[in-house]
Amino acid sequence: MRYTLCLILFLLGGCAAPRLSSDERVVDSIYTQAPIILNAEQIQVDSQNSARLSAPYIETRLKVPPEASLKTWIEKRFQPLTTGRMTLAHFIIEEASLTETREETAGFFFMERVKYLLTMKLKLIFEQDGRQVYCQTVGGWESRTIGARSSLAEKEEVWHEMSETLIAKLDAKLLDLLRADSQSALIAVP
Repeated sequence: MRYTLCLILFLLGGCAAPRLSSDERVVDSIYTQAPIILNAEQIQVDSQNSARLSAPYIETRLKVPPEASLKTWIEKRFQPLTTGRMTLAHFIIEEASLTETREETAGFFFMERVKYLLTMKLKLIFEQDGRQVYCQTVGGWESRTIGARSSLAEKEEVWHEMSETLIAKLDAKLLDLLRADSQSALIAVP
């Protein structure tokens, strides 16, 4: 009886969808940069991103989903200037998704590949006394194609590299926009 029960539990456990993990070193190189001091009394991070549970979206199966990577980057990279003239710097995550699509290559050798597409979009709003005084949106995407038989460790490395690359691009875009804006007083550090 115990043997049968253990066998049933083992088989049922094997039927559960595997939870993919992502490398916890997400965007490490971005975190080591000097913080950007925003001319705001406080920084708020919200998300309008809705997690999609069906294929081709896979971000909900990752240990560190793209939305969490963005939040961590914002929290570590941007700091408020406590005596800032703006009352609030409000980051809104509008998109943070990772999709997986199978592709077949034609030719003499049949080869199945997997394409990953990481998409991120972020809005920064400065508010003063409840009024919006500045709004900027940055976004982008990264894609990689790897062999369908790649190990989980290889996939994790690809996801980590994609996330790190895209967040570095968003970091550079946002900093350029903040520096170039006519209200150059949005940031306190060059």
